[in-house]
Amino acid sequence: MMLTGIIFIMSLLTGGLNLSPSVETAAVSVPPPDVCSLKGSVYVTDNPQRAHFYVFVEEFEASADLSVYAEENKLFADQPGLWHYTKQEAFSDFVVYFTDNKSSADFSIYYTDVASFAGCR
Repeated sequence: MMLTGIIFIMSLLTGGLNLSPSVETAAVSVPPPDVCSLKGSVYVTDNPQRAHFYVFVEEFEASADLSVYAEENKLFADQPGLWHYTKQEAFSDFVVYFTDNKSSADFSIYYTDVASFAGCR
């Protein structure tokens, strides 16, 4: 046991173990959000750093990634595109920030008046 401890200490002193962090860092690629699975309670923030997603609101349904129906009852926001807006961030499933710049948005939405039209097409 004593010999194992001495060998370990000697290997540390002679540089046998590389304990210093590597200088090379790999670029981490973040996959795009699965827009078609977003459903449930949504909190809208004014602070872009707190948002999970940057969202752009489209004027036309054809150019949107997701059609959203604003559901009044949280229990019915159980399908993709059915969003219940909440005033409490703690009660939300995800947080969005609405941007006016489409190129900085993670995805775009179109508000529909019919719940059955919500989701991806």
